[in-house]
Amino acid sequence: MVTISMLLAQLSGMPSVWGTSRLWPLIAALPVASAILQLLLLPLILESPNWLEHVGRADEALHLRLALEGSSSKGPLAYTGILEESEYVIDLVDAAASLSEYVAEVVEDSDPYSTVEVAQAHILTETQSGQGGSGGNGGTAQSSVFILLADPQLRSKLAVAVATLVTQQLSGINVAFNYSTVYLQENGVSSKWIDSTTVWMNIANVGSTLVAAWLIGRFGRRTLLLNSTLCMTGFIGLITYGMLNISTPVGVRAATGGIVCFVTAFGLGLGPIPWIVPAELFSQTHRATAMGVAALCNCSFNV
Repeated sequence: MVTISMLLAQLSGMPSVWGTSRLWPLIAALPVASAILQLLLLPLILESPNWLEHVGRADEALHLRLALEGSSSKGPLAYTGILEESEYVIDLVDAAASLSEYVAEVVEDSDPYSTVEVAQAHILTETQSGQGGSGGNGGTAQSSVFILLADPQLRSKLAVAVATLVTQQLSGINVAFNYSTVYLQENGVSSKWIDSTTVWMNIANVGSTLVAAWLIGRFGRRTLLLNSTLCMTGFIGLITYGMLNISTPVGVRAATGGIVCFVTAFGLGLGPIPWIVPAELFSQTHRATAMGVAALCNCSFNV
């Protein structure tokens, strides 16, 4: 949706559409209309079932999951999806029952530290540990920036999340989107070439992001990030060559084509992947805090 919005904004800002001295206030007013629409739709937004479970509101989370599945009944079919998601819990409970039964039948020792109590205490410990390690859904642990910085493992994950989002901003993508038109105009490129470059640049951004959604699960995050960055570096060289020879037809094609290819390479890796890194590195307990810190750093380097 972000890339599609950018495409629509770029197209509406073209001189042949709304990019004139008389119509540009309409473009400036569109965000106001969007904000009003969001406020009107805000009451319809549902809470996250994972968050409800995390804060101890399991019943509300259960009803919400059932509603999202399209069923309001509490029959066996309605619970199928939830039972599948919680299969590891069911297996753990079955194992606990079997172990307790076995110990009670075989061992007849009055020592409370060597019979059923030991097994039950061990099972309880494993259950609590499993809930904490599965994303924090079963506990009430708190998160803060201080906790992220104090824990060595969380701090290293936060460093990766921040580094990827800061690198995204420092890659030069904002220069391509915001200033490429100015550079081309100042170097005498015709408005026809500039308009075509603007359109194809945004189309390439949307298309490459859609393709990246398909490629991420097949080639992995690291491979796409490295190849995306490598290709962007190569296309910067092509843009440089074109700008140095902008007075020739070959130079114009190299500069404008390089810009489009640069944006395409960005959309295939360095554009979308940094935003999913924090969500995949952190559990439910720390995800929101880590995402907030990483997004703040990203916006701070938006130059």
